[in-house]
Amino acid sequence: MMTEEEMLALCADHDFIYKTGKEKMMICMGDNSDAILIIRLNRDHTLGFPSNIGFYPEERCWHWDEKNQNLLFTDATDKNIVAKYAAPVVEEGKYLVLRNLTKADTWYVSYMAFNMENQVQVRANLSKQSILMASGMHTDDEQVQVDAYVIYKQAEVVWLEAQTDWQLINAAWQKIVQDSELQRTCVVLHGLPSITEDVFPAKLKLEFGDETGLQLIAGPRRNVLSVLSQLLIEHNREILSVEECLPPAKLIQDIYVDGRR
Repeated sequence: MMTEEEMLALCADHDFIYKTGKEKMMICMGDNSDAILIIRLNRDHTLGFPSNIGFYPEERCWHWDEKNQNLLFTDATDKNIVAKYAAPVVEEGKYLVLRNLTKADTWYVSYMAFNMENQVQVRANLSKQSILMASGMHTDDEQVQVDAYVIYKQAEVVWLEAQTDWQLINAAWQKIVQDSELQRTCVVLHGLPSITEDVFPAKLKLEFGDETGLQLIAGPRRNVLSVLSQLLIEHNREILSVEECLPPAKLIQDIYVDGRR
């Protein structure tokens, strides 16, 4: 059985994002865009709220029921039990999950090894940054993980309408052209960039996968726009000349590596 000290050792360095419903939606406690409900288990048995919430939820304290292996949340008086959560479990090696036992489809999720203090940068010190993705090209699990970028990287995530690499490249090009305030961007075609690395590098970054080809284009707006423009020019030329249409990764190799175009 897990003791309170063992449970706290597992959870103490984590901030848990509240999720609800089949869509696993976050909720905001206030009008601020960063008022997402996030909790922390403090060692004095109070709940911490590291995000910029406008008001507090009913849960204010916590206690560990070692006999039943449940985490109990109590109100501000610390006398009334508000909710019961199952013992924390690690899922898929990526999430630390507290599942609500008193309300279906409700839980707290922490992305392993992250907390607000050591990951969030102050938005005022950042240039405008956006991650461009297409929901039709990513799994449900990957879309859920995008929450981590919103929380920990303070990045705007823009979902574009696209089902193929070329549709996304075209949609991303149009979005970047229209948004003159955008300074750095990350176009994600497949998979997800590592949250432990810089999602918006100061120099152009391209990532490739053995099976997926071109996975990511990231960097300053002008550099990303230049690559997307060149890809679209060559792709349209192939269409008009009835040549074999190459995938983006092969075109990049032809243009930037082999210099054949």
